[in-house]
Amino acid sequence: MQQEGDDGLSQCLLNDKFAPFSLQSQKPFLELLQAPGTNPALARHVGAWSGTLPARPPFAPEQAVRLVVFPTGRVQYVREDLAPGRDANSYFSTQPAPDGGLQWSSSPFQYTLTPTNDPNQAQFALTAAASSATATLARCSVAQADSAPSQQQQPHPTATPAPLTYFENRGQPWTKIPAVVIAGDLNNPRITMVRAAIDYWNGELSAIGSGFRVGSVEAVVEPLPGEALVQRSESILGGQRVPELPDLSVSIPGDMIVALSDANFVSYGGLPGINTRVFVGIGGNQSPRSLPNVMPNVITHEIGHAIGLGHNSDPTLLMCGRPASCRPDDFRSAEPRLFPITDEERATLLRLYPADWQPSR
Repeated sequence: MQQEGDDGLSQCLLNDKFAPFSLQSQKPFLELLQAPGTNPALARHVGAWSGTLPARPPFAPEQAVRLVVFPTGRVQYVREDLAPGRDANSYFSTQPAPDGGLQWSSSPFQYTLTPTNDPNQAQFALTAAASSATATLARCSVAQADSAPSQQQQPHPTATPAPLTYFENRGQPWTKIPAVVIAGDLNNPRITMVRAAIDYWNGELSAIGSGFRVGSVEAVVEPLPGEALVQRSESILGGQRVPELPDLSVSIPGDMIVALSDANFVSYGGLPGINTRVFVGIGGNQSPRSLPNVMPNVITHEIGHAIGLGHNSDPTLLMCGRPASCRPDDFRSAEPRLFPITDEERATLLRLYPADWQPSR
């Protein structure tokens, strides 16, 4: 469905998922688009864009997409197949592309928005090893966003999220660049997911201007006993004293140990500052971790704890967790992607690791 706005452009209305306001910030897009910008080079991209992405068999059918590029450099990418309210998942930080466009990523996908000679058109590309597509997007209007949405524009009754809560977090910042060691079978496909998670967090740290980075990543053939990891998981969930790991863990080098286990337990991530080393335990490939898109998000979530982030209450976000009701199966998605973090969590990372952060040991 398209309507014409006061600026002569077609309105960005397709269905209740494309209503012209942000479910993440609960603010009209028009207000957000008029906010002060941080990069004058973004001016040509700021605004809303819509079009149709061709089918990508067997991954996705032809579907409508909409982008909203904000003056801060953030972009919202929404697809037609998202359930109502799920656009809160779809905010990304962009980087300038060599051709003058914008680029961003959500593993395993890379996205680019490239300007054309027509200021009201742009080329959008989605690329990955097994799936790619391009589309011409047209600039569209969010001019009605500063007034009350019509009944036709109202979101689905389940779309409005509950107030976001950040739960207590006792993590302290790292005082050194932590070397990461992945303990497990060297043929374990989850090793690639751990490396991608480290890249994700280092990318977020770079984007906010932090001086901290997670260090080198090495995989070793030192699988930790599953029963010991299960005991630690159960103790953490029960709020009990966490048992020490067996002597085998002493022989494993590194500062952040990511144990990839075949045992079935609730994954966990230790907090920095409590011990000299941080252990991250990742349960085996049983359900719900075996569901599409779940395992990469679980691993990235737990490493988020290992650099100092706590839980929040929103199941559309990466760091949602107990005592909220969200569980790993909330990460399920037909299209592989990492769930987002919030600007508040980015601010927390910058408080822990400011621009002038330096290792002290």
